[in-house]
Amino acid sequence: MSITLPSLERVDAKLVGWDHWTDLALIRLDLAEVKRRGLSFQHAAFGDSEALFPGETVYAVGTPYGLTRTVTRGIISNNRRYFEDREGVQGYETGSFNTWLQTDAAINPGNSGGPLVTEDGKVVGINSRAYVGATTSGLPSRPAWRIASSTA
Repeated sequence: MSITLPSLERVDAKLVGWDHWTDLALIRLDLAEVKRRGLSFQHAAFGDSEALFPGETVYAVGTPYGLTRTVTRGIISNNRRYFEDREGVQGYETGSFNTWLQTDAAINPGNSGGPLVTEDGKVVGINSRAYVGATTSGLPSRPAWRIASSTA
C-alpha cells in the first residue's frame, strides 16, 4: 500500500493493525524511503475529544468523491451521540463502542477516515458516518488514540 503526502508524493506504507469494531487501521510509513527521497511532512496532533462541547467549530477533512484536499466546516451538535448496539446501526455492527461525535460538517463518501479537527488543528475525531438528510458523526479521538496505541 502507499499513502500520498500533502506534497502529492507517494510513499510506501504497511498495515500495522486494525480494529474490527471501529474499522480503524494503523499504518506505518516507510521512513527509510522518506529519508532517502528527501521528503518531509508534518503530523497532526491529537486533541481531547472529551473536552469538546456542543457549538464548538470543527472541520472535516477528506477526499469526498475523489476530490482531493477538501475541508468542510461545522459545529459539534452532540459530543456524546449514542447509537443503540443490539442490531448495529443500519445493519452494521458497532460492538461495545457506541458513543460518537455528531457534527453538521458535511461528511460525504470519501471523507470517512479523514480527521475531524478543531480550529487549532488538533485531531478530535475520525470522520466515519453520514445519514442522508440527517447527521454526520465521527469516532472520538480518545478511543481512536487508545486503539492506535494498542495496535502499534
